[in-house]
Amino acid sequence: MTSPLSATVEAMQAHVPTSRHAEMLFEILTDLLGDQGVLWTANDGRLRKLFRRDPLDAALEVPWPVAQLSLGGRIGWVSPMFDTRTGEVVPDPEPPPGKASKLRGLGAAQVEVYDGPARISLVFGENGEFKEASIDDRFPSRLPEIPIALLSKRAPPVELIASCVALFDPGGHGPGRVQMPVAVPGGAEGTWMMGLIAARRALFSGHVPADARYLVADGVSGSAVGFGPTLAAATAMFESQFAVSPPADPTRLTAWDDYDDDGNLLKRGEMSGPDEPEPWESSEADEPWKPARPPGMIDFTRGPVRITGPTPDVSLPPITVASIPRAIIPLAASPPFSPPLGRWERTIGARGTTAHVARLVRSGGFLQVGERVLWCVDPRTLDAVLDEIDSRTAEVDAAMDEAYPYRRYVRFRSRTYRWAEARGTRPAGFERAGGGSGPRFDGVALDGDVETVIVRRHAKVPRPK
Repeated sequence: MTSPLSATVEAMQAHVPTSRHAEMLFEILTDLLGDQGVLWTANDGRLRKLFRRDPLDAALEVPWPVAQLSLGGRIGWVSPMFDTRTGEVVPDPEPPPGKASKLRGLGAAQVEVYDGPARISLVFGENGEFKEASIDDRFPSRLPEIPIALLSKRAPPVELIASCVALFDPGGHGPGRVQMPVAVPGGAEGTWMMGLIAARRALFSGHVPADARYLVADGVSGSAVGFGPTLAAATAMFESQFAVSPPADPTRLTAWDDYDDDGNLLKRGEMSGPDEPEPWESSEADEPWKPARPPGMIDFTRGPVRITGPTPDVSLPPITVASIPRAIIPLAASPPFSPPLGRWERTIGARGTTAHVARLVRSGGFLQVGERVLWCVDPRTLDAVLDEIDSRTAEVDAAMDEAYPYRRYVRFRSRTYRWAEARGTRPAGFERAGGGSGPRFDGVALDGDVETVIVRRHAKVPRPK
C-alpha cells in the first residue's frame, strides 16, 4: 500500500539533497515563524527543535515540535544490524557513486518536519548527501501539501517547503499546552511529559473531582498538581501546592522497589541492583542454556542500563512560584449516563485529549473498559471471556513469571485485550494485546489514546511472607 507521504518524501529528497539544504530549511522556517516560534537547543547548538506558541495565547506553547535538526549525526541512537550467523556488525552499504557537491559545510545530519504526530525524516551521511528517509504516517496530516506547494514554483524549493510547514497548526492535534516563564533543560517537551505523568497519577488516584475542567501540573518534577472548574481555580490550587511541594529531582524507580500490599514503600531499590541474593539464583554451572548474544548488544537482564540523551544548552535556573514551568490540560466532562460496569474515569492522551473508561474497582484489582469498545462488552460474561483468552497462554505466562529475576517485588500484573474483527473462519472477539507487571501501579501507563480502545484487567499480587 502506498503511503500518503510517499510523494512528499520524494519531493523533499529531491529538493533537500544535502545537509546544507537541511540546515537552510530549518533556518528559513525559524525566520518565518519569528515571534510565533520557540527554539530549544542542545549539544552546543548542534541539536535544535522548533516549537510554536499557541495562536490564541502567546504565553502558552504547543509542546510538540514543528521541526528539528541535528548537525553532526542522527537525532537519536540507532542500533546496528547484526549478522545472525556470526554476531558481527553488518556495515552500512556504500553509497552509489555520484558527483560531489560543491557546497561547503557538509556533514552528517538529520532533519525532521512534523504536523502533529505525523513526521518525515531525512538522514544525511558523513559526506552530507542524502542517505535514507523515514516517515510516521499513522495519523492524517497536511504534510502531503508539500509537493503541491513545490509545484507552484513561486520561490526557491527549500523556501516553499518551509513556508508550507509554517502554515500548519500543531495546536490542532491536541489541547495540551505548557507555560514556560523560564527556559529549562527539558524545554517544552520535557515540561509537558513531566506534567502529563503527574496528571495521570492524580486522575488515577481519584483526587480529581468530576467537576474539574482544568488541571495544572508541575513540569519540572511533577510534585505539584492543581485542578478546578476554571483555569484560574486550578492555577490557584497549583500555586498553593507548589509552596508545599517545591520541585525536587524525580525519584528513580527500579524493578526491585519493595512495597507492601497497600502500595506503601518499604525500601527503595538501589540503582546497582537488589542488595540481597535471591533464592532462585544459581551458580554459573547450573544456569540454564541461553542463546549466544552477539557482541555489542546490551544485556538488559544483568542489572540497570542507563541510556543518556542530549545535553541541553541551558541549566535549571532557580525555580519560584512565578517561574515554575507548568503543563495545562483541559479536562472534558464524563459522559452523561452511567456505564454498564463500575464508574466513569478520565484518562489523558499523549497530547492532552481526555478519554473515558468504565472502571470497576474490586478487592483484587480492577477491570477497565475503554469507551470505544464498550459496546463490544457484555459485563455479565466479560471475566469468563478474558479467562478463556488467558488460558490459551497460561503455561507460557507462568514460565515467564517464574523466570523473571525480580518476581518477589512484583505487586501487580496487568493484561490488556483488544477487539478484533472477524477474519476468515475466526469470529469477531477480544484477543490479548499485551500486559505488564511491576512493584507499584500509579496510573502513569494509562495513556488515554490507548485505554479508550482496549479492555484492561489489573490484579494485585500479595507480598511474599
